[in-house]
Amino acid sequence: MKITLIRPALNKTIPLASFYLISELEKQNHEVDFRLVYKKDYLPKNGHSVKTSVFESAFKTSDKIIAIGCMNDLLPYILFALRKFKKRNPDKIVILGGNGPSEYAKEIMDRFKEVDFVVKEKDPSILANLITSIERGEGLSRIKGVFFRDNKEIEYVHSNRDYIKDLSFPKRYKFNLNGIVEFLLLSADGCPYKCTFCNNDAIGKKLAYRELDSVILEIKWVLNNSKKPPLFFLIDESFVVNKKRVYKFCEKLKENKINISWGCYGRVNHMDENMARILAEAGCICVFYGIESGSDKVLKEICKGFDVNLAKKVLIMSKKYFRKVFASFIYGYPFESLEDFKSTLSMKAFLESKNINTLLHFLTPVKSSKIYGDYSKDLKFSEKKDIFTFYNLSSEPDDFKRFVKANLDIFPIYLYYDHPALKEKLRITGIKI
Repeated sequence: MKITLIRPALNKTIPLASFYLISELEKQNHEVDFRLVYKKDYLPKNGHSVKTSVFESAFKTSDKIIAIGCMNDLLPYILFALRKFKKRNPDKIVILGGNGPSEYAKEIMDRFKEVDFVVKEKDPSILANLITSIERGEGLSRIKGVFFRDNKEIEYVHSNRDYIKDLSFPKRYKFNLNGIVEFLLLSADGCPYKCTFCNNDAIGKKLAYRELDSVILEIKWVLNNSKKPPLFFLIDESFVVNKKRVYKFCEKLKENKINISWGCYGRVNHMDENMARILAEAGCICVFYGIESGSDKVLKEICKGFDVNLAKKVLIMSKKYFRKVFASFIYGYPFESLEDFKSTLSMKAFLESKNINTLLHFLTPVKSSKIYGDYSKDLKFSEKKDIFTFYNLSSEPDDFKRFVKANLDIFPIYLYYDHPALKEKLRITGIKI
């Protein structure tokens, strides 16, 4: 059966899930029309209005079944474009998936009749199973991992399949990788951490590992299909947790004579000098650490599992081995005092003096997080709040603003936690609310 798969993407990248989805669709003999919608087309300039017409154009020439994946940031724009599109094309079957729709799957199905299915879980075979059931006219009750309507009732059956071991790349579909500057890799699923600002569905989850030989095959596939090797980046949140596995991955790169530049996520309470040295010798040039705060009080509150002194020590050590070291911080926690925030700014400045790259993000509410549960009463809305630095609701047309305001419970990117120190924090950083 023919299906159009649409994925928004940053410039010069291809979302990793696209490869696995297409592979599973191929296995069940479905024909895929894969379309990337790049940021340069839907948002030519940061802070300006998003061109939802670009998404509508991608929908317009699609097959009868359209599967669309996106993150939270683009969910409002996708749903807004679908509302207009489905009025003119009521026979099209629309399937949503990805991190954005999955967290609000039931709410989307309750409220947006334009959406026929929402894939809740990450297993890429779920979409293929759904398409096969539609093609055969089978009942949907046997399909797990999908929200669907049955006699106007919203139904969902959880799937607990350990999919990570079965991930594979397409054999028939030909991707054009020329010009791709970064390629993401996934070697494990799950997260053993319990950060209180994060998605409760993801945290504290038992780790499931892929065979490392499968990851090596993916790297070789990319190298064989690229004129110029991209930077590879392992997106496992917990990559450095299992030291033996990290060392084995580095050994396999050398055994297979794979000479690439790559990066990974680090964790300061799992990284030591021996691991940093082995990673660097295997071609790792970039490590990204989520530090989140320069205040020990806040670090304890958000359950990071380390303190400021350890973070500084490991970051400085890492700079000896890696070309780029990133330290990411968050501010705007509802329990964060002005003194806590200034400690974060102080640590940020200190790290920058050591040639460590730093990032500072305003806290975005996550509905399933512990913080959201504890402080949702303090949430406020502002169309001026430029959360993602390139989306700004104040520049959008009035009909889109009304659409967002009517659905704020599923668009929390436009919300913030109000608290006594917030005004001064925003004055310091220059964000207007």
